[in-house]
Amino acid sequence: MTSPSTIEQTADAVRRALASYPPFRHAAAETAVKTSADRIELYGFVRSEAIANSALALARATAGNVAVTSKLIVDNVLEMEASQRLAADSRTAAFPLRVNAYLGRITIVGVLPAAARKTALDIVQGIPGCGPWRRRKCL
Repeated sequence: MTSPSTIEQTADAVRRALASYPPFRHAAAETAVKTSADRIELYGFVRSEAIANSALALARATAGNVAVTSKLIVDNVLEMEASQRLAADSRTAAFPLRVNAYLGRITIVGVLPAAARKTALDIVQGIPGCGPWRRRKCL
């Protein structure tokens, strides 16, 4: 088992590696490298799955024998999830809506009556990564 101080030192090395990797630095927001008793976890928002996968690969290569997992949230996944939820809900399904995400912030484009706007907000905020714990709202 790896000692807590070794995990913290390794996490610092991962932070430095990610900070010096231009694609991650330019396509990520509100990111964090956190530690638990036996692993390192990546958190935050990224533009694409390719960036998330590259960041995870870089972190794992830097971490050596310390386990690294990713909890990075990807914009296109957020867009798909929001679109599917809005289309599946009978209160918003009838309205033509376009969903955009940029570094974790979701924007819904379309015309909605006031009641449907509140419903759409509730639906989107129910998506993991868009809850009330976020510093930035998802709409």
